[in-house]
Amino acid sequence: MEFTITLQQLETGFGFRIIGGTEEGSQVSVGHIVPNGSADLDGRLRTGDEITHVDGQNVINSSHHHVVSLMRLAGQRGHVTLGVRRRVLGVVSVNLLRCVTVVKE
Repeated sequence: MEFTITLQQLETGFGFRIIGGTEEGSQVSVGHIVPNGSADLDGRLRTGDEITHVDGQNVINSSHHHVVSLMRLAGQRGHVTLGVRRRVLGVVSVNLLRCVTVVKE
């Protein structure tokens, strides 16, 4: 599932921390939601969500450093619009069930 979210910066920032990036061989994603921060109060962003765009700029296969730089620029404006991709767990569950079935045989 993919969606766009706009967050306003509060005193604590945008209210989430990012992890990953090409340095770590992964897509930049949300590592932590800060309680009572902008992302938490908005309620749509979740830990594990992948960030695909920052203010319209594609950040798929980008470095952690690059995404942090874009977030800092957004902080100067006081808001950020993120493209977000969330993996659907139902598909994973079906695959896990098949694996369990194979193991039991």
